[in-house]
Amino acid sequence: MITDRLDICYARDKKNYRALATGLRELDARLLDGEETLVLDAKTLEFGDGFAVETNAGILGCLSAPAGAGRFLELIQGASEMVVGSGPITVAALEDVIRLKRASGRPSDLVELEILAALREEIEYARRPSIGGRLLGRQLSTFSSDERGKGSAPTTRLGEHEVKFDKVGEWSELKIKIVAEYAQPFSTILKAQKGFTRVYIDAFSGPGRHISKKSGEFVPGSPLAVLAVSPPFDEYHFIDLDQGKLDELRRLVGPRSDVKLYQGDCNDVLLSEVFPTIRYEDYRRGLCLLDPYGLNLKWEVMQSAGRSQTIDMILNFPVADMNRNALWRDPTKVSADAKKRMTAFWGDDSWSRVAYTTKRGLFEEFPEKEDNETIARAFRKRLKEVAGFAFVSQPLPMRNSKGATVYYLFGASQKEVGVKIIDSVFKKHAQGRKAR
Repeated sequence: MITDRLDICYARDKKNYRALATGLRELDARLLDGEETLVLDAKTLEFGDGFAVETNAGILGCLSAPAGAGRFLELIQGASEMVVGSGPITVAALEDVIRLKRASGRPSDLVELEILAALREEIEYARRPSIGGRLLGRQLSTFSSDERGKGSAPTTRLGEHEVKFDKVGEWSELKIKIVAEYAQPFSTILKAQKGFTRVYIDAFSGPGRHISKKSGEFVPGSPLAVLAVSPPFDEYHFIDLDQGKLDELRRLVGPRSDVKLYQGDCNDVLLSEVFPTIRYEDYRRGLCLLDPYGLNLKWEVMQSAGRSQTIDMILNFPVADMNRNALWRDPTKVSADAKKRMTAFWGDDSWSRVAYTTKRGLFEEFPEKEDNETIARAFRKRLKEVAGFAFVSQPLPMRNSKGATVYYLFGASQKEVGVKIIDSVFKKHAQGRKAR
């Protein structure tokens, strides 16, 4: 979703006034300006030009003559029909939406204009054959029938290396989908701004495919999902400790000059080889996925991304691993090594003051552990105030099949529009999970 509200333009005839008034009543519509004495009936709709209302489904703009875009009979000329939910709706042409938002002058609309202009160019681009889509289809189709549907994760031997594929839950599949859904507008917007080089970085890339716990089928990992994004990035950098996984990824991707693989610790590779190449003055901009398996990511990497002013970040904040290893209810029993790893991820030992509050008992004081949400909010504050990201999303809890939070996802950017997009992606998937 690119814009954060829905506007409708209604035809000016008595039958339509009555139908719209009925629909607004069913949605429990209330005027946003708090004018409770004005009834949203057919007569009001007939004599007014526009109303902003709050409904039980969200904010809705009801306009009979949107500024800059004309009345219903003019808009309908360029509109097209789309299926949304269970039925078709008529959607205004993109050019008309751009004119409407430019004419409104609202700050939120002016921010969205940049995205809509890039989307216009992307539509033209998408009319050409999708190289990324064909690539992903070919890669998934190479899996043999013997590999599919197995109860345990299969292995593949490539030369002297054996690759074991991870079995992933629905929350991991959703995460990969979210990454691709942010990568697409990120690439689209920068492509519309001539002269920029778009760089995608995956610090824990894996072999490019996983096994779905739900279906037993192979599913694309984040590298393949982003390689399928259109328009494509100019460069891709994939990092993993396991050479066997990188060999499998190279086999899937093929000998592409725009794809570079690195075997090693991402904390070292990112700081010494990848991030230094994404310089502001060179018009290079990056999107970096930091998806650690646990507390094996260092704060310096996140801080370097934030202070670069050139890198957007999607971060897996591994709260379950923190709870298993460092954030015990009795902090005195946590090992020195676990505390050291927690400090390396957090950046300093302030995590211990965030994670625990002092309570007074009958005879003595004792530490009480804070909840996951409090810890995630504190880390969000660090990403802004210490790492240097201008905008950081609210954390999205990623829950397993039992409803327990496994980790949180953060999106961070130097641009408001970046976090506006990631927040809308998060919101969509958070609502989708609640609906199930």
